[in-house]
Amino acid sequence: MAQYTLYYFQWSLFSTVARYTIALRGEPSSPALAMNIEEKVIDLYKAENISEWYLVNINPKGQVPALASPKLPSPITETLDITYLLSESYPRLLPSVHRETIKSLLSELNSISAFALSFEPPKNQAEGSPNPKIDQYLAQPDISDTWRKALEFKREFHAKTLLRGLDEEPVQRAKSQAKEYFKKVLEQYTLYNKGGAWIFGDEIGPTALDAHVITWTVRIVEAGNAGLIPDEIQRYAERATQAAEWQSIKMGRPTKFNTWLKMLEKRHAEEGIDEPFNTWASRQIT
Repeated sequence: MAQYTLYYFQWSLFSTVARYTIALRGEPSSPALAMNIEEKVIDLYKAENISEWYLVNINPKGQVPALASPKLPSPITETLDITYLLSESYPRLLPSVHRETIKSLLSELNSISAFALSFEPPKNQAEGSPNPKIDQYLAQPDISDTWRKALEFKREFHAKTLLRGLDEEPVQRAKSQAKEYFKKVLEQYTLYNKGGAWIFGDEIGPTALDAHVITWTVRIVEAGNAGLIPDEIQRYAERATQAAEWQSIKMGRPTKFNTWLKMLEKRHAEEGIDEPFNTWASRQIT
């Protein structure tokens, strides 16, 4: 059985997409194509994604998820590419009867800025959304040349893709795109679902489109943008999150860290826990 490692972060949307796709993948088309996937956490809050090892050996963009294996010439660092690799061994993810529709809708979804739909604009809008940890590392005189070059590449990539990602124009564009996109999802759901659990019905079962759409729906709703998604799609996603596959990766937790923190604060107050919140919460978060 081929060995793979998925590098992920609990609060990363795309990490959750990849993990949920793996959870829904079903059986391989043959035993020889089975993939044994070990999961390893890359803690973005501890800047592990911009460590020398991760930037140089796994993903120069410093993002998660990433899928690595001795069978691969280099790690796969795009969630959609990870999805398609999985589908080569696990055909349930991309059934032939709906293949072109799924690929088209996956491509369109992944062209929308999840960043713009997930977070509030920074308090100092003029500065955009910088990653100060990169500059802190670059200010150290004794780091290796290899790491310095990797950090400079990461800083440039961040500037191009995320620095202005929460400005008004990209946020409004993402909202408009998402609203139109989920109308298309609803069309497919209405046409094929027939009361089942999945977009194309229970006979087809869960596909890669379900894995992506459900995760994005949960995140967008958590971020306060429920109005972008038809009620029927929200209910479909909510039902899916009660099932074993979703629970196996999220264990009752939301997709956003701030949402989880608010849930913990509420629980701490309602249960009258004497222990200081930060001490108690640190055990719940890990």
